[in-house]
Amino acid sequence: MKRGIGGCWLAAVFIYPVLFCCINPPGHAFGDNQPPAVEYTSPFNFEIQVNPQRPIEVYLNDLSPQMAIPVSGINIATIKVRIQENEIPVFVDILEGERVFVHSNLPTPMPPDAWINVEIDAVDHAGNIMPTYRWSFRTDGIPDEDPPTIFGESPPDGSMNVVRTAQISCKIYDGLSGIDLNSIKMEVEQAAVEFTLTGTTETAKLIYQPPTPFEYGEWVTVTVSTADRAGNTSESTWDFQTESIPILPPEPVLPEDGALLNYHATRGKIVFSWTSDNPMEYYRMVLVLVNYPAMEVIDFGPLDYTRKPGNLVEVTYELARIDWDHMASLGQIKWFVLKISGYNGHPISGKSEDSFFSLAASDVVVLRSPQKYWVFFSNDAPPIFMWDSFEGVESYMLGVARLGESGQMVTDIFEYDLGAQFTSFFLNYEQWKSYPNGKYIWSVIGTFPDGSKTDFMNLYFYKSGQRILQFLLPPM
Repeated sequence: MKRGIGGCWLAAVFIYPVLFCCINPPGHAFGDNQPPAVEYTSPFNFEIQVNPQRPIEVYLNDLSPQMAIPVSGINIATIKVRIQENEIPVFVDILEGERVFVHSNLPTPMPPDAWINVEIDAVDHAGNIMPTYRWSFRTDGIPDEDPPTIFGESPPDGSMNVVRTAQISCKIYDGLSGIDLNSIKMEVEQAAVEFTLTGTTETAKLIYQPPTPFEYGEWVTVTVSTADRAGNTSESTWDFQTESIPILPPEPVLPEDGALLNYHATRGKIVFSWTSDNPMEYYRMVLVLVNYPAMEVIDFGPLDYTRKPGNLVEVTYELARIDWDHMASLGQIKWFVLKISGYNGHPISGKSEDSFFSLAASDVVVLRSPQKYWVFFSNDAPPIFMWDSFEGVESYMLGVARLGESGQMVTDIFEYDLGAQFTSFFLNYEQWKSYPNGKYIWSVIGTFPDGSKTDFMNLYFYKSGQRILQFLLPPM
């Protein structure tokens, strides 16, 4: 966005109109008897060594000393600025709170080594006339030979892995004659682009938002050029590279999501497996306890894992029984994996989907079906009770009971002794039909030859009324 420059520095015989951005609508505020006032001027009164190319800037307001009384606002068309009694062209920007910013943009310098007298007049919409405000400053005789400074280039020069939609920006500073705002140009890949310009003739900021993303891995060259009002020019060119084509993260395979691992079935081993498309990749696996603030981070290189058919890698950990039981007591474990640049390196892919597993205590018979909160309907096939074998037991006792509304055990449905060779039990349909609807609990306990018993775990399931089948009928 560019701000224009109007008018010129001419002799006293010329009178110039005020250039303005927009005009306040005329109006009248009842009780507004206060004229506009000057808040700030630049250069300030009696300032010395002012550069002859420096712009004139004034902040005006039309504020009431009594907050309850509304004000009418400054009539912009009445603002007049004079230097050495000669009216000069100015721009007027409307600010919040009945304030305006008046600024000149002179194309030629003021006289050097001279006292400059400035006057400003203004009237508000209620007709209150501000007394002519006067101030003076002295220019220096040193010519402005310093070009504007371009700084704060973003993305920085030489940066890599920049997002493809990155905003491009920089700042320009010139504390002497001021920036010629109309001279500012920006090129991206040698093509001129439209940008947003904010700030003043002393410090300005350019912002360019690319309308479409750059290509992956593209080197982008940006050039910004500008000049000050003394004609000094400057240019800055910088480059950055966009991000590479994203690398897909691995996918967890084992333990399966939601798995409950049995110490006896796995021989105390936990096998982690995930997808891999490169035999020389590095990985980072993160294990997180769901119920505790604890986390373990492990990096793997090509020599730390085993490659398996189907583009899989595998890592196995063997735990002592005491360690297994300790981890089992801590609850569910979340894990994910990502690709990294090397040991202790930075990530080069996003993380995989989270996967969860748990360890069953080593002294319990692990139940598999029906799982917690499963629902069976009375006209469905009856549930099949299934559990893992437990090494060393000579028999199992399967127990099922119905629970009341408050969770207390209402009655034992059955207890059934089975030989060690059995790890499942089928209810017949007539038995299943005879059981009332409600919540049930079931468990399996193993018995050793010496009469001692395993510990046990409980799972719940529900029996409900008949399942309602809906059929879609063709239109008649």
